[in-house]
Amino acid sequence: MNKFMKVGASMLVFLSISIASSAQDWDSIIKGDKAWLIERDNETERNELGKDEPFYADPIIIDGKPFDYNNFNLRTTGQLSVVRGDPYSKERTKIPFEISLRRNGVIVYPSPVPVFYKQFYSIEISEVFKYAQVNDHLIIRPVKKEHYKAKRILNLIP
Repeated sequence: MNKFMKVGASMLVFLSISIASSAQDWDSIIKGDKAWLIERDNETERNELGKDEPFYADPIIIDGKPFDYNNFNLRTTGQLSVVRGDPYSKERTKIPFEISLRRNGVIVYPSPVPVFYKQFYSIEISEVFKYAQVNDHLIIRPVKKEHYKAKRILNLIP
Protein backbone atom coordinates (compact mmCIF):
# COMPACT_ATOMS: atom_id res chain seq x y z
CA MET A 1 0.00 0.00 0.00
CA ASN A 2 1.54 3.30 -0.98
CA LYS A 3 1.67 6.45 1.13
CA PHE A 4 -1.30 8.11 -0.60
CA MET A 5 -3.56 5.09 -0.08
CA LYS A 6 -2.71 5.02 3.65
CA VAL A 7 -3.50 8.71 4.01
CA GLY A 8 -6.71 8.29 2.02
CA ALA A 9 -7.81 5.32 4.14
CA SER A 10 -7.04 7.20 7.35
CA MET A 11 -9.02 10.21 6.18
CA LEU A 12 -11.95 8.00 5.20
CA VAL A 13 -12.03 6.44 8.69
CA PHE A 14 -11.77 9.87 10.33
CA LEU A 15 -14.52 11.29 8.13
CA SER A 16 -16.83 8.33 8.85
CA ILE A 17 -16.35 8.71 12.60
CA SER A 18 -16.91 12.47 12.40
CA ILE A 19 -20.13 12.13 10.45
CA ALA A 20 -21.48 9.41 12.73
CA SER A 21 -20.71 11.35 15.90
CA SER A 22 -22.07 14.64 14.57
CA ALA A 23 -25.53 13.21 13.89
CA GLN A 24 -27.83 13.92 16.82
CA ASP A 25 -29.23 10.43 16.97
CA TRP A 26 -29.03 8.15 13.93
CA ASP A 27 -31.28 5.58 15.55
CA SER A 28 -34.00 8.20 16.00
CA ILE A 29 -33.59 9.40 12.43
CA ILE A 30 -33.87 5.89 11.02
CA LYS A 31 -36.95 5.10 13.12
CA GLY A 32 -38.63 8.36 12.08
CA ASP A 33 -38.54 9.81 15.61
CA LYS A 34 -39.10 13.58 15.38
CA ALA A 35 -37.70 14.42 18.83
CA TRP A 36 -34.35 15.46 17.35
CA LEU A 37 -36.16 17.94 15.07
CA ILE A 38 -38.26 19.47 17.82
CA GLU A 39 -36.24 19.71 21.03
CA ARG A 40 -33.69 22.50 21.18
CA ASP A 41 -30.93 23.21 23.65
CA ASN A 42 -32.90 24.37 26.67
CA GLU A 43 -30.47 27.19 27.47
CA THR A 44 -30.87 26.58 31.18
CA GLU A 45 -29.52 29.13 33.61
CA ARG A 46 -28.06 26.75 36.15
CA ASN A 47 -27.73 27.66 39.79
CA GLU A 48 -27.37 25.93 43.15
CA LEU A 49 -30.99 26.58 44.00
CA GLY A 50 -32.99 23.71 42.53
CA LYS A 51 -30.08 21.48 41.55
CA ASP A 52 -31.71 18.56 43.39
CA GLU A 53 -35.26 19.15 42.12
CA PRO A 54 -36.79 15.97 40.65
CA PHE A 55 -37.44 16.85 37.02
CA TYR A 56 -37.58 14.16 34.38
CA ALA A 57 -36.25 14.45 30.83
CA ASP A 58 -39.70 15.49 29.60
CA PRO A 59 -41.59 17.41 32.31
CA ILE A 60 -44.27 18.54 29.83
CA ILE A 61 -47.68 16.93 29.71
CA ILE A 62 -50.52 17.58 27.27
CA ASP A 63 -54.05 16.68 28.36
CA GLY A 64 -52.62 14.82 31.34
CA LYS A 65 -50.38 12.57 29.22
CA PRO A 66 -46.58 12.79 28.85
CA PHE A 67 -45.41 14.87 25.91
CA ASP A 68 -45.09 12.95 22.62
CA TYR A 69 -42.65 14.51 20.17
CA ASN A 70 -43.90 12.37 17.30
CA ASN A 71 -47.40 13.87 17.49
CA PHE A 72 -46.36 17.47 18.23
CA ASN A 73 -46.71 20.15 15.54
CA LEU A 74 -48.46 23.47 14.91
CA ARG A 75 -51.82 21.71 14.78
CA THR A 76 -51.46 20.15 18.24
CA THR A 77 -54.27 20.94 20.66
CA GLY A 78 -54.74 20.26 24.36
CA GLN A 79 -53.91 21.59 27.79
CA LEU A 80 -50.14 21.95 28.17
CA SER A 81 -48.71 21.76 31.69
CA VAL A 82 -45.25 21.42 33.21
CA VAL A 83 -44.81 18.94 36.05
CA ARG A 84 -42.35 18.24 38.81
CA GLY A 85 -41.76 14.54 39.43
CA ASP A 86 -42.58 11.58 37.23
CA PRO A 87 -44.88 12.71 34.38
CA TYR A 88 -46.35 9.16 34.26
CA SER A 89 -47.28 9.24 37.95
CA LYS A 90 -50.41 10.63 39.62
CA GLU A 91 -48.10 12.12 42.29
CA ARG A 92 -46.69 14.63 39.80
CA THR A 93 -47.12 18.30 40.68
CA LYS A 94 -47.92 21.08 38.20
CA ILE A 95 -45.58 24.04 38.41
CA PRO A 96 -46.15 27.62 37.21
CA PHE A 97 -44.59 28.59 33.90
CA GLU A 98 -44.47 31.33 31.27
CA ILE A 99 -44.64 30.76 27.56
CA SER A 100 -43.22 32.78 24.66
CA LEU A 101 -42.25 32.49 21.01
CA ARG A 102 -38.87 33.27 19.47
CA ARG A 103 -38.59 33.93 15.75
CA ASN A 104 -35.22 34.36 14.03
CA GLY A 105 -33.53 34.79 17.39
CA VAL A 106 -35.92 37.51 18.61
CA ILE A 107 -38.81 37.14 21.07
CA VAL A 108 -42.16 37.78 19.35
CA TYR A 109 -44.37 40.38 21.07
CA PRO A 110 -47.76 40.38 19.34
CA SER A 111 -49.54 43.37 20.90
CA PRO A 112 -52.97 41.98 21.83
CA VAL A 113 -51.68 38.57 22.93
CA PRO A 114 -53.16 37.53 26.28
CA VAL A 115 -50.94 34.46 26.73
CA PHE A 116 -47.33 35.60 26.64
CA TYR A 117 -45.44 36.44 29.80
CA LYS A 118 -48.27 35.49 32.12
CA GLN A 119 -48.06 32.76 34.70
CA PHE A 120 -49.88 29.51 33.94
CA TYR A 121 -50.28 26.08 35.44
CA SER A 122 -52.03 24.92 32.27
CA ILE A 123 -52.72 26.52 28.89
CA GLU A 124 -54.50 25.47 25.71
CA ILE A 125 -51.54 25.12 23.34
CA SER A 126 -53.60 26.04 20.27
CA GLU A 127 -54.06 29.55 21.79
CA VAL A 128 -50.29 30.01 21.56
CA PHE A 129 -50.05 28.52 18.08
CA LYS A 130 -52.40 31.21 16.71
CA TYR A 131 -49.36 33.52 16.78
CA ALA A 132 -46.71 30.97 15.77
CA GLN A 133 -45.02 30.24 12.47
CA VAL A 134 -43.04 27.27 11.22
CA ASN A 135 -39.53 27.19 12.75
CA ASP A 136 -40.43 29.50 15.63
CA HIS A 137 -39.15 28.35 19.00
CA LEU A 138 -41.74 27.74 21.70
CA ILE A 139 -40.10 28.68 25.00
CA ILE A 140 -41.59 27.16 28.14
CA ARG A 141 -39.90 28.75 31.15
CA PRO A 142 -40.69 27.89 34.79
CA VAL A 143 -41.55 30.92 36.91
CA LYS A 144 -39.57 29.82 39.97
CA LYS A 145 -35.79 29.83 39.64
CA GLU A 146 -35.46 26.53 41.50
CA HIS A 147 -37.40 24.83 38.68
CA TYR A 148 -34.86 25.85 36.03
CA LYS A 149 -34.35 22.22 34.89
CA ALA A 150 -37.89 22.15 33.48
CA LYS A 151 -37.24 24.88 30.90
CA ARG A 152 -37.89 23.64 27.37
CA ILE A 153 -37.36 25.18 23.95
CA LEU A 154 -39.22 23.42 21.15
CA ASN A 155 -38.78 24.02 17.42
CA LEU A 156 -42.20 24.32 15.81
CA ILE A 157 -42.51 22.20 12.70
CA PRO A 158 -45.49 21.93 10.32
